[in-house]
Amino acid sequence: MQVSMCSQHIPKLRPEASLYCRTETEVKKVLKDVGNYNRLFAGGISGIVLKLTAIPLYIKRKSRDLLNPDRPGLHLHELRLIAMFLGVLYSFSPFDFLHIGRRHIVDVFDHSAFVLSFIFYLVGLYLRRRRVRNVREWAGIQGRQD
Repeated sequence: MQVSMCSQHIPKLRPEASLYCRTETEVKKVLKDVGNYNRLFAGGISGIVLKLTAIPLYIKRKSRDLLNPDRPGLHLHELRLIAMFLGVLYSFSPFDFLHIGRRHIVDVFDHSAFVLSFIFYLVGLYLRRRRVRNVREWAGIQGRQD
């Protein structure tokens, strides 16, 4: 028998009140996780602080996604949006240190997003090849020890 999972967004979890009286460490851990979830997704000041402390984890996950060679260009639209925003921001700034011309700066940033996406793809391929080689070496060492 299969149980279907609901994919609807859950804004706030409300544990049963009797769970707060329990002293088991597993129950306390689950209640703490539920509290963290509620602060993160239900909002409020503590939710903002929790989101700010979670930024390094978000950056780590995003960089892992960018270096995934199985899905090249997955985040290209995000990179292009950032590049266009930077281009528009640069065109309105009083500084002109690139000497390209303010009309073409958005194109330069847009093309650099494509180049950056391609570099991420190549780095992802290299890292995958290195992981595969390390696994094969490790498997060879384990095979000799047995």
